[in-house]
Amino acid sequence: MKCNAFAEPELYWFIDAPDTSNPVISTISIWQVDGASFVLDMEKAGEPEDGIQHYESRFNHDTTEFIEAVKSGKTLSIRSDLIGSFTTSLNQPGKGIADVIESCVKRAAKTAAGQVQSSQIAPPDETDIGDVVRWVFETNACMATESQLFDALNKRFGTMLANKTVIAVSNDADVTLMSRAPYTYRFAGSEVCGGARKLSPDIDIRPITDKGWEPIANKASGRGAAVCTNEEENFICFALRCVQGSPLEYTIFFSGGQFLGPVPAEIYVDDGFVEEIELSPVKPNSELRADFNPGSQVLSRLKDGRTMTFAMAGKGHQFSLRRSKREIERAEKLCPASVRSDLDDSLIPKASTGLESKVQNQISRVISEECEGPGTMDEKAIFRADFDADGTMDFAVDPWGISCSISTRPMSCGAQVCASRIFLHADGDYNLALEMQNSIGKVVPGSPPGLKIISHGGATGIIGWNGKKFSRR
Repeated sequence: MKCNAFAEPELYWFIDAPDTSNPVISTISIWQVDGASFVLDMEKAGEPEDGIQHYESRFNHDTTEFIEAVKSGKTLSIRSDLIGSFTTSLNQPGKGIADVIESCVKRAAKTAAGQVQSSQIAPPDETDIGDVVRWVFETNACMATESQLFDALNKRFGTMLANKTVIAVSNDADVTLMSRAPYTYRFAGSEVCGGARKLSPDIDIRPITDKGWEPIANKASGRGAAVCTNEEENFICFALRCVQGSPLEYTIFFSGGQFLGPVPAEIYVDDGFVEEIELSPVKPNSELRADFNPGSQVLSRLKDGRTMTFAMAGKGHQFSLRRSKREIERAEKLCPASVRSDLDDSLIPKASTGLESKVQNQISRVISEECEGPGTMDEKAIFRADFDADGTMDFAVDPWGISCSISTRPMSCGAQVCASRIFLHADGDYNLALEMQNSIGKVVPGSPPGLKIISHGGATGIIGWNGKKFSRR
């Protein structure tokens, strides 16, 4: 267990294991403590280092049975298809775990304290129990222990009312338990703490279907982070991105609707109101955008929360905040500049240069299919290799590299992927062998070489020639 070193400290379970080069980014792991089994969803935490892959799972204070089992257990066995299996002894970890939890909660409260301006905090109505509770939380950066609450209430209303109120507070919908050592709560029930405004009961809530936050790193969609629903039809993606040198902005990619004018929208995190924005149509049938306010609490709330609800046009789209901290912090590093000379090369697909005229002819056809008017192709989105092992070079093209003079993006490109094409050389020309709704990451060495592909939702895989056609490897 570790208290991470991000700007807002947070607890995670960590596992270090040998890297298997498996492109899958998350795995279900079974933790067995003295015969009792528990399930944790582990995710890769960054790139492998010296052959070791780091895995993480956000700590959940509500998993009381699991936490107590680890604290008092003697033997821990962990198994996962991705991580493997191992068994280790638990040498009285109880106090160590309790100390880490308490230390991390204190660090989080100290960090948050700098984010709440004292000028925003109204003095309490000394005769109103609820207002005193509000004041205690706000003056402690929206986090308070039971002792802090009891002392403030006992001073004003006596022991009996103080005890009853502390119990009521622990069950309040605006309060989240952060630690049991000591009992510490986070409050989201006032404007200062980001939760006074509630989602309208008339909003049609759409449940979570996404797979977590993913990076955006292509020319068509810009650079940043996004979370998308899994539906092929009527999907929606919520993105924080920057395009062509612009600062960070909100972008909503969607299908199954049309917006011809301004669209008001609201952002909620863990059911607490965060911000209202006004979106403008970029493409009335597929894309909306809004300016990002650098002074807002949106980024910190999204990185710290568990779920978000994006309310727009009478619908509340719920998204998980898995990997949100990692991907949003990555987006903050990439923006406001959308193209920088110091970008990590791993974010930019590699491609060959020096194209002959027949390749250029096919690329011109692709551009005409993707653009309403003239366009150009970045050669970094053209991938050369002998894909069918016939002794001649073939090529693949990913439309993310196309810049259209009229539209903002190629026609086949959604929030994450474009319709890539593979052309094989035969009889002195290049013929279309495959068109797929996947973006291309790079050429993968092999006999014959293959292509690393990215699907909608961020899943990756490898496709290659099997002697008759292209198939997954």
